[in-house]
Amino acid sequence: MNEVRVALVAITKHGAGIATRLAPQLPEAEVVVSEKQSEHLGDFANPRRVYQGALSAQLGELFAAYDQIIFLVSLGAVVRSDCAAS
Repeated sequence: MNEVRVALVAITKHGAGIATRLAPQLPEAEVVVSEKQSEHLGDFANPRRVYQGALSAQLGELFAAYDQIIFLVSLGAVVRSDCAAS
């Protein structure tokens, strides 16, 4: 059986805090944050992936790399990112 690839994606300081608390409960998940927000992550054993630039520029790669993605962002940001990527 193949391992499920899971990502926790945070784009704000508050989202990074939630990812820090959630990551230990999902040890298979990789935490994905912008370079700007990486300093707001706490301590956890999960792998981290830090990206540069806008989230919308990362969406294609994220959907290709992971089977399940948990976005810790406002719904409005997700909708705007999808529209920008279209």
